[in-house]
Amino acid sequence: MPLSKLTAASLVDLGYHVNFESSFIDQSYDGFSTTCCFTGRRNLRRNLMGSSRPLSAGGKAAARAHGLAKLQQKALPPGQSRTSQDGKATYFGDQYLAVFFYEEGHIYSVDVTPGA
Repeated sequence: MPLSKLTAASLVDLGYHVNFESSFIDQSYDGFSTTCCFTGRRNLRRNLMGSSRPLSAGGKAAARAHGLAKLQQKALPPGQSRTSQDGKATYFGDQYLAVFFYEEGHIYSVDVTPGA
């Protein structure tokens, strides 16, 4: 599954080098500009943390609905164990997702879990 350009840009913010021409990046994305993320490693974090304006209820609901749909896609098949055969790893990919949501010039991070 390819990454969105915004997700890839968040990896740049964390200090990773990202090849945005890679086939792992969704090239069909033509939504909001991610230029906020390319001018420096910490700009995305500043943009996320620097907004004093709260995300609207509609924005939060839309981000949560998107996140829940993605979590459902990542659900384990019925009967499959969450724990690896050697007992050293536990799958929780269907239990948490951070969704970045753009609204009125601000980027927000919305944490999504199935039960909350």
